[in-house]
Amino acid sequence: LVDRTAPPPFPLAFVDPSDPEAVFAALESAALGPGAVKPVAIFTTHHHWDHAGGNAEMLKRPGFEGMRVYGGKDDSVQACTHWMADGDVVHVGPALAVRAIGGA
Repeated sequence: LVDRTAPPPFPLAFVDPSDPEAVFAALESAALGPGAVKPVAIFTTHHHWDHAGGNAEMLKRPGFEGMRVYGGKDDSVQACTHWMADGDVVHVGPALAVRAIGGA
């Protein structure tokens, strides 16, 4: 998720990055150029490995260390730094917001 309404570097967020190498390859192939985006957040839908399995590895990459990792307050999301409850909203940039929706 990229908010291009913000001034560069554009805020960049990821959702369920279970395969960090695939994520990094996609970013490289997008040819956004150095400094075009600023990684700010990972949103994890739930704790299963195929959703949260890449969180810790993403945070080890230079330039990605300061990202916030969001997960449900009642879930055990790997490397979570910020818990979200039903209805919570996080702004990634001026025009991009993510709202937590509780599961059944």
